[in-house]
Amino acid sequence: MTNKAGLIPVIKFLDKLGFSQLFQKTVNHERSDNAVYRLEDGVFLILTGLIGGAFNISKCALLWSGCQVL
Repeated sequence: MTNKAGLIPVIKFLDKLGFSQLFQKTVNHERSDNAVYRLEDGVFLILTGLIGGAFNISKCALLWSGCQVL
């Protein structure tokens, strides 16, 4: 997450909004116990990637490959 893309305020906003809890209430989907990531994590990464200017999944992955965990 670079400061050039301006994603840090977006992520803070989504966290304060309670994105994970809202997503779990809206989308009723459970993953098995051996799943590495939760579904809302994948949607969160794609959503913030698209906001950051990525126009497909591979660009989202490229954008997120250089990020730091907050």
